Amino acid sequence: MKGIVEHVREFLIKNLIGKRIGIGVSGGADSITLLDAVCSLNDYSVFALHFDHAVRPESGDDAKFVEEFAKSLGVECVIERMQKEGKEISENKLRRARYDFFERNAKRLKLNAILTAHTANDQAETVLFRIMRGTGIHGMKGIPSIRDAEGFVFLRPLIDVRRTDIMRYISNRNLEYREDSSNLSDMFFRNRIRNQILPFLIEHSQCDIIGSLNSLAESAKLDEDFFYSIVERELHLWSMEDEKISVPLRIIKELHPALRSRCIHSILNRIGIFPARDVIESIEDIIVIGGRCDLSEGVSVWINHSNEDRLTIGRPIQGLCLSINESALSDLGETIIPSMGLKISVKKKEYRKDIAELKRSEIRPKDLQKPWAASANISEESVVGRLIVRTRLQGDRLQPFGMTGTKKLQDIFIDEKIPLLERDLWPLLCDDEGVLWIIGVKQAERTRVPKHAEEILHIEVHSDGLPNDSKEIA
Repeated sequence: MKGIVEHVREFLIKNLIGKRIGIGVSGGADSITLLDAVCSLNDYSVFALHFDHAVRPESGDDAKFVEEFAKSLGVECVIERMQKEGKEISENKLRRARYDFFERNAKRLKLNAILTAHTANDQAETVLFRIMRGTGIHGMKGIPSIRDAEGFVFLRPLIDVRRTDIMRYISNRNLEYREDSSNLSDMFFRNRIRNQILPFLIEHSQCDIIGSLNSLAESAKLDEDFFYSIVERELHLWSMEDEKISVPLRIIKELHPALRSRCIHSILNRIGIFPARDVIESIEDIIVIGGRCDLSEGVSVWINHSNEDRLTIGRPIQGLCLSINESALSDLGETIIPSMGLKISVKKKEYRKDIAELKRSEIRPKDLQKPWAASANISEESVVGRLIVRTRLQGDRLQPFGMTGTKKLQDIFIDEKIPLLERDLWPLLCDDEGVLWIIGVKQAERTRVPKHAEEILHIEVHSDGLPNDSKEIA
């Protein structure tokens, strides 16, 4: 290929408007090459941006190295050290902190672009990683060469340049660089791809694996660009009101699944959420069977039935009931709740006579859509007011058997590995004071039968499966 300097020149002429550039410089071979190449053009006002993640003992030395190298090129260097709030910081949080640093300085320095030094090898690693983790065409696009931001763009001029070319440039220019010791550890799966899997494929495959994965990324990008040109035409049917975005359910159901998932993906991206594949699948399930899915940043997805049925994405009003139903039970006898597909029997039984039955039945339904049954014995004295069956409300808590404090139902559902979509459909036995029994899962400590009791309430729950037309009230 042409020399790296000429390659960078052509890329910037084609993709950059303006002359003020920030370059993310870690001190590694890739970013040192990019900074050196851009400075050799003598066409731009350049700033070196170094973000110290403070996760390695030698990271301070990296910052000093970058500062000295930038000074040797006559480039102003901006350095910031991350303030850690805890011992463990996820890779995603580190990335967000780094890009927040880039964006703040882009505005402060009035930059037209920020350049990062991702290479063709990084692209290959990313595509392979996503394929192995599980992805669609969108994920196979890999790392974009251009990404718009607020008031500037992110550019990756080396995305078509291979690491072998980088190292040749480093050698020819007699440049020094820093090695990130964390990249050598195989503790992270991404590093094992870089250090083990990709080198094995390069050595033993009968094709150019780096070139093949980069070609796959380019093909996927072309396909996705086509799809999203159609998505943009569909999104005018979505409306926004009170921090919520919605679309008539009948319209989104009529879309081809490939187009529907991309519409959902695009809407979530616009409100700052970048969902994994399982999140999109959960929202697809909501469209078919109802329910609710809680995402990050307080955003939820649900079906709003206030007027016409609408798929709604946003932040629900505090205290809003998102339950599918609330039904009072007969004091004694049998109650049928068609909207939940439940038949519930409440009986009084003598404590001594039925002592063998006092063991709680916490056999969790494996699938609310299929037939299941559960039973419980509770203290009659523990019931305050009426017995009702409903689904969860915001703020619901329960003190499980044997615990001294209460827990949020959300935390119990997570601990019990109850699927996301089922949490807002799960039936709860309650009284006027709150939750008595997460049916088939956890019973409240206050329902424990005291030793002096003469009678108990024996409750049996049978389900033929949740009806397909079950709806939330939102």
